[in-house]
Amino acid sequence: MLRIAAAVGFLMAAALASAQQALLWGSLKPGPFPVGYSARFQMDASRQFDPEYVTDPLHLPVSRPRPILVAMWYPAVAKPGGFLRYREYLDLPKSSGFADRLAPFVRDTLAQETLGQRPEKLTKDELAAFERFLATPTYAHKNAPAAKGRFPLVIYHPGLGGTYEDNSVLFEYLASNGFVVISSAYPQGSASHAYIDWDLERSLRDMDFLVHFASGLPNVDSARGAAIGHSFGGQAVLAFGAEANTSLRAMVTLDSGMEVVNVTDPRFQKLKDCLDANARKTRVPSLRLTQLNDEQHFDYLYPYLKYSPGYEATVGSVTHNDFLTHGAIGPALSPAKWPEVARAKALRTSYDRICRHVLAFLQLTLKEDTQAHDLLTRSTKGEGLDRDFTLRFHPASAPPPTARQLLAIIETGGLDSAIALIQASKDEVETGGEGITGAGRALVEGGKLQLALGLYKQAAEIFPNSLMIFMNLGDAQILAGNKEQARAAYQKALRCIATEKLDDDSKQALRKQMEDKLAKLGS
Repeated sequence: MLRIAAAVGFLMAAALASAQQALLWGSLKPGPFPVGYSARFQMDASRQFDPEYVTDPLHLPVSRPRPILVAMWYPAVAKPGGFLRYREYLDLPKSSGFADRLAPFVRDTLAQETLGQRPEKLTKDELAAFERFLATPTYAHKNAPAAKGRFPLVIYHPGLGGTYEDNSVLFEYLASNGFVVISSAYPQGSASHAYIDWDLERSLRDMDFLVHFASGLPNVDSARGAAIGHSFGGQAVLAFGAEANTSLRAMVTLDSGMEVVNVTDPRFQKLKDCLDANARKTRVPSLRLTQLNDEQHFDYLYPYLKYSPGYEATVGSVTHNDFLTHGAIGPALSPAKWPEVARAKALRTSYDRICRHVLAFLQLTLKEDTQAHDLLTRSTKGEGLDRDFTLRFHPASAPPPTARQLLAIIETGGLDSAIALIQASKDEVETGGEGITGAGRALVEGGKLQLALGLYKQAAEIFPNSLMIFMNLGDAQILAGNKEQARAAYQKALRCIATEKLDDDSKQALRKQMEDKLAKLGS
């Protein structure tokens, strides 16, 4: 069956080489799967949308659940009806009144981002080109049956004012290679406008809804999930990946802006809050791509992604929207506006490279594909590339060991091995040392008091200002009957309180706790 699917895919790839479809796909070649496309609205009853205006205090507003657009590209079985035309991406189900306003907004944005003007302002020749573009066959089959199997999930978030289909070629390309891609509209709750605005919390809840919805689909493996975002969408992806219980296993940002503006800028306070909340827990591998210029600072986010392995790409010959299908097809759609053929070709080459490297990154992180790893490794060496596309790998720092990991190391390699690991990662361990104190308490509970004392004593030498370590050392000394050693540990803990990053009330409560422990020991 796989050989038959591959053969069908090859025949479709040959059809794709037609002049019309080359407008969209450029030099990209599809994978072994035909691509299906479907669009539907799912209702989120936990949130309201377009609330009814009520003046009568006795009249309860009508419940209007939030409509969540699920625009999905997926590995499929080819449908006899052939490829859908691009204009069919703008056809939305009428189950939500929001669709009536979203479709014309998408059409306007599509014209602006491909030809530079709203449809009513296009010249006669430009309008004709736009209509030809809308009639262009894509590589997707509308509502085609899904291919058998379960495929990794990719959630996409457009940028401010962006549209759900603005990177359709990337979506089709990924789906043809065995990924399910879901994009959405992320509308304002009041329904005052159809475009995406700068509401990070709303975006996170929509993305979470999409993941939960997709997890119930028979062709989706949501345990292998990734997210891709352009511009503000990239910021939303970073925040989503930073959540303590994130479902993501990979994240991709396309010119997110966080490589030019530091997240400490007050405008990005909400994003910074999300990153700060879980800065020490984020492990999601990332691929961050941005424009080639003199203002790149990938290191702005290093404090928040220090435990996350990451690839970083700088892309030349592109502007902000050229990371999208909308921007990439501009030169081919309107060659009169691009008299410099070499520049137009370079732009398209850069976009195709973006797509290939996004695919390779997702194949590596979600499918553990060794060939994808080889491609990315060659790219980091510059093989087959030029100054318009450079890729480098940023390794993750070794995270501090958890209590369970320390216990396993003590079990297999002894206390010295655990102390060596703590010493090696001491710059990554906060003075509280949750992993150390957790492991110590587990040893005590397991009847290994002397081993716990050894762990606490050596950890105290490595972290001489750790309140938690000295407090737990004192408790262990009490259990061992060593009152003088316990008193010394508690006194040291009392002095450590001054260095804790706590408010005054919390510090006062801790002082009271230590003083009570010392009082029980007597003078």
